[in-house]
Amino acid sequence: GQPIMTQLQKLILITSLLTSTISMATTPKHFEYSWEGFINTATGSQGESFYRAQYYTPSSGTGPGGGAEGSQYFVFLETSGSAANGAGDYAMLQSGTTTAKVISFYYHMYGADIGTLAVEVYNGYAWEKVWEVSGQQQNSSNAAWVQQTLNISNFTSSKKIRFVATAIGGYRGDIAIDILGLQIGRASCRERV
Repeated sequence: GQPIMTQLQKLILITSLLTSTISMATTPKHFEYSWEGFINTATGSQGESFYRAQYYTPSSGTGPGGGAEGSQYFVFLETSGSAANGAGDYAMLQSGTTTAKVISFYYHMYGADIGTLAVEVYNGYAWEKVWEVSGQQQNSSNAAWVQQTLNISNFTSSKKIRFVATAIGGYRGDIAIDILGLQIGRASCRERV
């Protein structure tokens, strides 16, 4: 007959299964407590930063009235004062290296001066734009966030992802993003960045 598993072998097997499940199932990036491993990478005279905010952005008539799906914090391109107030000012928020095949996120683009939000993937040689939306997408701060899902499985297994928000000029152009999910393999598996 076949040998019976010892208690130690069963414990090792269960631990191994739990460890692989935990490493693949991580929480999406809500920005509730930190930048979640993302970094600001914009440079040059028009390079600005994404900001992390709770509940709303500083200017009236633009930005969300809270995070996506009831969360409090989100990140956004600030377009008033000395921030990204001029046409062509931009901010970039970049992930670490990932093997993700699908990216999902929420965005909120309310305000008369909304510019463009794009997602780019680094393929090992250059950044390639995979998605873009321009202009006001919501009609109030309290309007629902829009969820976007992108298949990026055609890129090399090791890649980086960045969000690029570009202003058109004016203080009512705050562009916000929240709840970023990087999925590897199966749809239920997520990877930390």
